[in-house]
Amino acid sequence: MSLKNTLNNYINQGYSILDLSENNKNLIEKKNLIIDQFKDTDNNYLSFNRFSDELQFEILKIYNDSNIKNFLEQLSSLTNSEVAIIPRIFIMKNYHINRFITEGVGWHKDCSGELSYDFCNNLLKNKKYVMGKIGIYLQRNEEYGGAIDVIPKSHLFIKNNKKFLRKIKGFNLRLIRFIHKYLPSFYKKFNENFYMKFLSAIKINSEPGSLVFFDSRTTHRGTPLSDNIIKKLKQIDDYHIDTPKELTKIAIYCHFGSAEGVSSYFYNKLQRNATDSELDDWKKEINIYKKYFPEMYNTAKKVIENYKL
Repeated sequence: MSLKNTLNNYINQGYSILDLSENNKNLIEKKNLIIDQFKDTDNNYLSFNRFSDELQFEILKIYNDSNIKNFLEQLSSLTNSEVAIIPRIFIMKNYHINRFITEGVGWHKDCSGELSYDFCNNLLKNKKYVMGKIGIYLQRNEEYGGAIDVIPKSHLFIKNNKKFLRKIKGFNLRLIRFIHKYLPSFYKKFNENFYMKFLSAIKINSEPGSLVFFDSRTTHRGTPLSDNIIKKLKQIDDYHIDTPKELTKIAIYCHFGSAEGVSSYFYNKLQRNATDSELDDWKKEINIYKKYFPEMYNTAKKVIENYKL
């Protein structure tokens, strides 16, 4: 997909795929090294400051790729706002959806908490609002999961401030969540393909190492494990399942956004009794960017310093 089509797809569909799998072969070959980073913790989430120096550089090099910089520059021009790679960068190991027990069948919007506040809603519909993630998945999206599912265009009703249409278009998902929670035996009568079609959802089948961009307003989830696989594996908690090492799922994420996106994000956090510690953590993280890619640090710093509450 060309860069122009990547951008258009992101704007109109709420997600897009940029195939840089050939460029990122070095990272894919280091998957076992990444898995080993988790050996001293029971946590399945690894923050950027805990990456080895080698891994920090390798991942920042990908997010500093000229294709991403061009994508962000064009998005900046289109929205008339500075858009940059921003914290947090993190790795998730074996984050899996078990469609039979995971709450809401895993479907969510990253901005969902922000929808409770007028301040955030005014920003979420602002043309200058940008907040999204770039996911890198180091495996194919097959029976063990591996990447994400999305509901295309599910961001548009927030973006265009169409509250009534949002409720109508969200009815199918609310119905599935209701059946899943209160009528689980009935829910199990239908396979996952039926529910995906009912939601007009799609499974992202990107090559390992490709970049998947998605808007914080887009409804998405981790692709569930197939039904026959779930029965063979140990469930650790609602979102984590133990798999053989060779089938470990690794997902690497970074955020990108504008000052308006950061403002909405932090307003929501502060209403939930968050402290300034997260902002301090962001500043510490971008100082690591500075060590390797000063330009990435400068643009992130500019966006963060311009956020307003």
